[in-house]
Formats: sequence, C-alpha cells, structure tokens
Amino acid sequence: FPDGAECGARVLGINPTAYVGFAEADYNDADGPCMVSLHQRIFDTLDENSPLFILAGSEQGAADLSLDVRLLEKAWYREEFGSDVMLLAGESKEGMSGAGVFDGCGHCIGMVVGGIPGETAVLSMEKINEAYGAWGGQKRDTAPYENDDN
Repeated sequence: FPDGAECGARVLGINPTAYVGFAEADYNDADGPCMVSLHQRIFDTLDENSPLFILAGSEQGAADLSLDVRLLEKAWYREEFGSDVMLLAGESKEGMSGAGVFDGCGHCIGMVVGGIPGETAVLSMEKINEAYGAWGGQKRDTAPYENDDN
C-alpha cells in the first residue's frame, strides 16, 4: 500500500472476458471485500479536455509513478480484451497493467489493461463493475445520486 503497509491477499476469481481479476486483501483498515465504483454521471462527463492521470508503481515502489494522459475515445471495442476500452493518449510502460486511472478530482475512472506506443487501453470502472457483477453475482448500483434530479 502507498503507506508502506503490506498484507496477504487471496484471488477470489477472474473474469476472463473482461481481462480482470478480483482479490481480497487482509488489510486491517478494510471492512471486508469492497469494489471501487465510479458513478456513471462522472464517466459521461469525461472528454478530451478532462485532466486524467495514471498512478502506477515503478520498480522502486508502490504508486510512485504518475503519468498525465488525455482521453481519445470513451468506448472502442477491442477483440483482444473482449470489451469496450477507453483509449488514452499517453505512453504506458510495460508492467503497468492494473494501474489506476484517475480524473482531476481523484475519482478512479478505470484500470490500465494494455497499450501500444502513444496509446493506453483502459477498462472503465463501469466495465469493471459489469465484470464484477458477472463474476460475483452483484453489481454496484450506479443509479442517480440521492436527491439528484439530473
């Protein structure tokens, strides 16, 4: 963890069609399994001007590498991932699969799944949420915010 804490973890399962796995960590501050979620409205507002960054770990440590990226495409079907992926302009590095992608407010918007020179492929949190629902039988609710008329 970024604070230097270490813990064990168990693989819970893998959704092979979404190229994503799920694990449960034995972390003292955790209240059991959890799934990071992104409200659909935040995803819908992303565009090429949205400030985005990838937070990844380098060979020197956990979450110590930050890369600024720019949204190219929100939903682009890629057969090798069996899913729609977001395409970001930016140079991901080998070994960055699984790194978090965040917006300028710190909301997790997705996870790096691959890339080619100059472009990074990302599963949106909505796609990860769908994969979690298909694997674990429960999908996080992304209904409108309470007291939100929009």
